[in-house]
Amino acid sequence: MNISNDGIKFIARYETADGKPNLTAIKSPEQPKNGKTKYEIGFGHNSDSYYTVTADSKITEEQAYAILEHDINEAVSLVNNYLRKYSIAERINQHQFDALISAAFNGIPVYDSKCGLSKAILENDADKIEKEWGRWIYMTVKGKKVKSWGLVRRRADEIELYFCGDYKRDYR
Repeated sequence: MNISNDGIKFIARYETADGKPNLTAIKSPEQPKNGKTKYEIGFGHNSDSYYTVTADSKITEEQAYAILEHDINEAVSLVNNYLRKYSIAERINQHQFDALISAAFNGIPVYDSKCGLSKAILENDADKIEKEWGRWIYMTVKGKKVKSWGLVRRRADEIELYFCGDYKRDYR
């Protein structure tokens, strides 16, 4: 399965303030404890082997979309492997898949059988899925877990997308 265009737009909407990519590096809202500043660019991309982000990084809009595609493809691969491994791919529809990709893109290890959310998805237990999904609302700032109201809203919208297929919901 692959992410839909609506799924890509859903992710992009949450990764920037206005749905458009950051073409210059910005300080990431999530900062490590070690005191080194973490930067992101495009649609929430942090440094990796594909593209390293520094304080003075600048990209074009075309590059931002290429990085987004790369990052989404990584999430798609991880989630697809998980769904196939546990033979549940056939019961996941497009909007559910898109919601899982949004979550994986944003750091929830829905492809890891140790994750409570992935266990709930395997069990196909709606109450557990909603509860476990809703737990992923904290970000790390200077080594401390802090509730993020942006993540609260994103998780609520991902849950709505997973259960109802509502790509437009956005309480921001």
